[in-house]
Amino acid sequence: GDKIMMIAQRSFAGIYDELFNLLHQSPVDIECRGKSMCYELLNVQLKFNPISYGISIYSHPLTRGFPIKFAMAELIWILSGSNTLDFIEKYNKAMRQYSDNGFTLHGAYGYRLGNQISECIWKILDDKHTRQAFAAIYDRDDILSKTKDLPCNTSLQFMIRGDKLILTVNSRSSDFITGLPIDAF
Repeated sequence: GDKIMMIAQRSFAGIYDELFNLLHQSPVDIECRGKSMCYELLNVQLKFNPISYGISIYSHPLTRGFPIKFAMAELIWILSGSNTLDFIEKYNKAMRQYSDNGFTLHGAYGYRLGNQISECIWKILDDKHTRQAFAAIYDRDDILSKTKDLPCNTSLQFMIRGDKLILTVNSRSSDFITGLPIDAF
């Protein structure tokens, strides 16, 4: 079977450059949502250290610029627990195309996470070596959903190792240009 490809860099900018080069070596001929895809990498694990090197507000010169206002607004929207379109659409009009009803987003991370993040914090405070500080984003009913908006990130796991917080994010899909930089942020 396919092996997991590990890309480890000190910064997200280093990972983005490395991925950009790897993608251009991985042409595919498949369609996704009716659009032809040019490149795809499978079973990739990214590892970077934002504490020491920061989350660089970064895009490759051949891709779009990083939408900092939208990224900040989305972070606030996620932390608020909302799934409504009205706030987030002000910062990215394209969000409307993912709404099934014009009012909400089915895959909204904050709405799905609910109080799971605070529960993860409590688990870590209770036992700093726990492996149970896990938050599910993808729901078992999503496999049956007929929606324009399934969450790309499926789960979060928080761990303390060596007195550092480690966050592992599992993703079913991540678009290199529009999704990955914002998700890393």
